[in-house]
Amino acid sequence: MRRTFKVHGRGPRGARVVGLNDYARKRARMLAEMGYTALAVDMYGEGKQAKHPDEAGKFASELMKNFDTAKARFTAALDYLKKQKTVDPQRIAAIGYCFGGGVVLNMAREGVDLRGWRASTAA
Repeated sequence: MRRTFKVHGRGPRGARVVGLNDYARKRARMLAEMGYTALAVDMYGEGKQAKHPDEAGKFASELMKNFDTAKARFTAALDYLKKQKTVDPQRIAAIGYCFGGGVVLNMAREGVDLRGWRASTAA
């Protein structure tokens, strides 16, 4: 399983985990400009990016059918982020948009070690 992580920023204001698409990358850069370290995560896997909402729904559905894979990808990203010199491992939060919002909510519900979370979903 290939994992793609892109770290933006130099801390020390804590860290944020976001999704991996153009919007998420933009948000990661914005967070970095505010002094946070931000990480864009490939939750679909293998660098997949949806070009249409139907495709996004298909990718999300495939991933959530195997929640263990989703959790493994998220926690791998979290573990990677914790090792960054600019990150205080006790001050990590996650932000998710749309599908990523659902992922963040599920990770919080599962008790993944996050100081905080923010989810924006369509529902």
